[in-house]
Amino acid sequence: APEALREFYDATLRGLTELRTLLSEISRAPDEAARQARLVESFARASALRESAKLPEVRPIWQVVFALEGLLHRLSTKPADLSPSVIRTAAGALDVLERLCRQPVRPDLVTEPPVQILAVDDDAVCRRAISLALAKLFNMPGLAPDGTAALALAGRQAYDVIFLDVEMPGMDGFATCAKIRETELNRTTPVVFVTRHSDFASRAKSSLNGGDGLLGKPFLVFEVVLKAITLVLQGRL
Repeated sequence: APEALREFYDATLRGLTELRTLLSEISRAPDEAARQARLVESFARASALRESAKLPEVRPIWQVVFALEGLLHRLSTKPADLSPSVIRTAAGALDVLERLCRQPVRPDLVTEPPVQILAVDDDAVCRRAISLALAKLFNMPGLAPDGTAALALAGRQAYDVIFLDVEMPGMDGFATCAKIRETELNRTTPVVFVTRHSDFASRAKSSLNGGDGLLGKPFLVFEVVLKAITLVLQGRL
């Protein structure tokens, strides 16, 4: 019923405001205990939000909250994994959730057409880790072991998101991204650089090289999923 949906959107918007406040408090928490208490509360709120988002009409909201809840659960049990990159990923997800509440969308937005993701990394273990993470919400991604293979795929297939390792032999991630930006099919596809260096200088360099985000290695499973679903929805909205 339209009324039930309206109530859901209103309640969700209130919940998102509370989550935003908690996120900013997490960043400024004076000590580990205070940080963990806010992470535990954030996880509880995300769980409640996922429970309320089981209406079939709001499937895309459920998909984002599922990934957010997974990330907050990990952080609430292991606060040492918290990083500025993770906070930025969570904040970006809250922005998308707010848009979904203010601009309701079709329930199959994430499945029709099927999401296509490409993961590029010269390390087979990292490729597998990204694959297994993304499989929590999506089809298995396309995989490439280097820039040359990634370019061949990007010339044939339009992707929703590309996860691109920076430190690769031969053509590095930045050079690969520049070449992908020249392809007809992936000129504007969001690119997330994955790197062992996630400091400010690396973030600046990733932006200058056409990146739409930066994930530090070792990454968290649900950070990858949340980053992907956020960028997919931003593209499809």
